[in-house]
Amino acid sequence: LALKAGAGGTKTHFYPFSMATYDLMPPPSGLEKSLGEKRVVNYTGCGIALAEEIDLSPEAVKARAGAKADLEKDELAVETAKQVYDAVCKLYTTIEGCTGTGSEFPLPEGAARPWKDATA
Repeated sequence: LALKAGAGGTKTHFYPFSMATYDLMPPPSGLEKSLGEKRVVNYTGCGIALAEEIDLSPEAVKARAGAKADLEKDELAVETAKQVYDAVCKLYTTIEGCTGTGSEFPLPEGAARPWKDATA
């Protein structure tokens, strides 16, 4: 991923991002090829989390992995995927309580309920 992004000559920025919106608008129960399929929209919370930029340069990946020697191309790809996956999974743990409960839930650190803050 990082190798392809760097091929264009312009720096690409990578930000781990997670969204929990399944309960808000789940996929249809079956496949329909026609336009106008029925979609159910529920009144529930959703969670969105964005983390700090993650450096996917080979040096940064190597450092986070604690590797002493340079990683081979295949090892670098596997380690990069693992680090990105772990970063996104960590974000999901911060928003897991934001959906599907039907009641108030404790806010993750740094989160806000803007519709409530505006009326307070």
